[in-house]
Amino acid sequence: MNNTLRDVLSKLFFQVNYTCNACEKEIFTGKYFCDDCEKTLPKIKKDRCDHCGRITNYAVNYCNSCVEWNINFDKARSAFDYVEPINAFIKAFKYDGKKYLAEVFADKLKSIYVSEFLTSDVIVSVPMTAERLKERGYNHAELLASELSNLINVPYDASVIKKTRETPRQANLTKLERRNNLKKSFTVYKSSVENKHVLLVDDVLTTGATADILASALKKKGALTVTVLTVASVQSSALKVKFEDETENIKES
Repeated sequence: MNNTLRDVLSKLFFQVNYTCNACEKEIFTGKYFCDDCEKTLPKIKKDRCDHCGRITNYAVNYCNSCVEWNINFDKARSAFDYVEPINAFIKAFKYDGKKYLAEVFADKLKSIYVSEFLTSDVIVSVPMTAERLKERGYNHAELLASELSNLINVPYDASVIKKTRETPRQANLTKLERRNNLKKSFTVYKSSVENKHVLLVDDVLTTGATADILASALKKKGALTVTVLTVASVQSSALKVKFEDETENIKES
């Protein structure tokens, strides 16, 4: 059976919205979660940072995680707080081959995009090196961005940003360490973002270092604005980082 036919049959008979993606109860409503699980998902609502979008103790314009740091992107928004069960879903999406979750997550990102009245001319995503892509078999951020592109009818361009240097995993690094880790690791090749409103898509906003560095590079190529949209973000109170001044970390083509 060729891959095209297999994909068609999979969509016809094993759609991800036939069962709840959290509790696996059968549902035939076309939704991705049953009503009970939908109510318990850790959605981000009113108490958040207006700039980076993560949950805070009370609504603020700039939280401690982004003030004086994440100044290059214009706004960031996330659908969920990075806690159970969302963090487990994201890990399965990234590392366990659960690519179908791109459809589930993109549906939630579409809701945020619409409810926040966001606008964009082009979608880009956080890239991987060729070596990491070969190792994992797919770029989860690219899958997510492509699905979202179909839902909101905004073109996705995978060729705008390339990652040219492999970097150690970011998971256990502080904000400063993450920024140093990313030095000269991305290159913006195309000027197709010139005079465009750019939507940058990724799975998780942790410290915001990657998003901010890429936003800086995109604006140097002429982007008017850069908005970041992620499935989840880590609460400001959960980030134990030390704020220090940084130098520019992007290599421009």
